[in-house]
Amino acid sequence: MEGMVKGYMIVATGRFIMGDAAIRARVSPALLDEIAKHEKTIKPSEWIGRPDQMVLWRAIAAGSDDATAYGDLVRCGESIADYASGTFLRLLLKMLTPGLFARKFPDLWAHDHRGGFIENDKIDAKGMQITIKDIEGFDHIGGVAPGFIRFALTAIGLKNIVTRSPNWSMTTPAPRDATIVVSWD
Repeated sequence: MEGMVKGYMIVATGRFIMGDAAIRARVSPALLDEIAKHEKTIKPSEWIGRPDQMVLWRAIAAGSDDATAYGDLVRCGESIADYASGTFLRLLLKMLTPGLFARKFPDLWAHDHRGGFIENDKIDAKGMQITIKDIEGFDHIGGVAPGFIRFALTAIGLKNIVTRSPNWSMTTPAPRDATIVVSWD
């Protein structure tokens, strides 16, 4: 079965693209029309095939080097998390510690994704490492997920959050497993 995502992710990504003049300028008029259509037709809780999401993430990353694409994708992930946090997530984040968030992240993933799963590789007082498993072909999740995590940890109250996705790059945008390393002060 093809992987799926909740519709809110596509809507939030479209809003991110439309709200960033530099990225919007790189996107084709046809895709901008599709984004406007998504805004009106996609319900936040409906399941949508991953290819619809990847078209948008590919457009964000297109024409960029690794550092620029990663930065833009992380900002997109933060935007998606911000959109989602208008509901249950904002309340949940106020009650979590970083360790509890890391332990809860697999459940958050399962709520919004069909296909793949999260493993917590390491959690300590100054950082965490998680791996999103079995997501080969899910272009750029290794750039977007760190932004979602950074938004959540900022909402918890952490400072100076640094994320890395060592096996993501523009030449390998969809590895089988995406490791995300996060540190903070």
